[in-house]
Amino acid sequence: MRLTALRIAKKNLVEGYHNKSIFYSIFFPAIFLLIAMQLDASNLSTLVGLAFVFGSLDDALLSLSRERDSRTLAKLFLSPVSRWSITGGRILSSLLLGALKATLVAAILYFDNYFIGPNSYIHLALYYVPSSLIILLTVLIGLTCSVLFRDFRLTVLLASSVIFLFVIPSSFQPILQDNSNIINQYNPFWLCYQMFDKLVNIETIYSLEQYFLLISAWIIGLFLIANGVMRRKIA
Repeated sequence: MRLTALRIAKKNLVEGYHNKSIFYSIFFPAIFLLIAMQLDASNLSTLVGLAFVFGSLDDALLSLSRERDSRTLAKLFLSPVSRWSITGGRILSSLLLGALKATLVAAILYFDNYFIGPNSYIHLALYYVPSSLIILLTVLIGLTCSVLFRDFRLTVLLASSVIFLFVIPSSFQPILQDNSNIINQYNPFWLCYQMFDKLVNIETIYSLEQYFLLISAWIIGLFLIANGVMRRKIA
């Protein structure tokens, strides 16, 4: 039977349950946010973005390497499956887990009055958009690095360096600051932080379109790169 992206996503979730990594992926963002809010709640939108980045590191950096070490990846490549299904399955499983972790984080934000105003329910629904985008960005960067290199240490070093290069510097700058830095203007993680903030500070949703389009361009580009590199035998 030919494996599809949906079946591969199911397999990824089952393997994550067996090796217990799924619990880290689901609960870590909420735990991180609770602790971070106690230390500094002045830039909540950035903390929400960081929670999803750090909560997706296992999917981004470790899951594919575990499959390679356990030889399940070799069996996957020997089966009748396309590289598009492999990448799509990885994305689907990450998004399914992302919906769970985003719901837990949303519960914390709701009790902290993050979603207020006449459009609070619209903002709550739209909150899942930047949540999903930032998870996809993190996972696709890790996936691309994982298929580029077989060495586990090199994969983790490169992927974590790229992710933190985008994530950490922008995290120390106020979201609402008028920043003319062209790097930040095209930094997809920075754009996600701004999307989180605008869900709270504006009454209209239309100004989110430019952020969504720019971030989507990054995701599509990373998806195509990952699939192009996937032609190599990484198992």
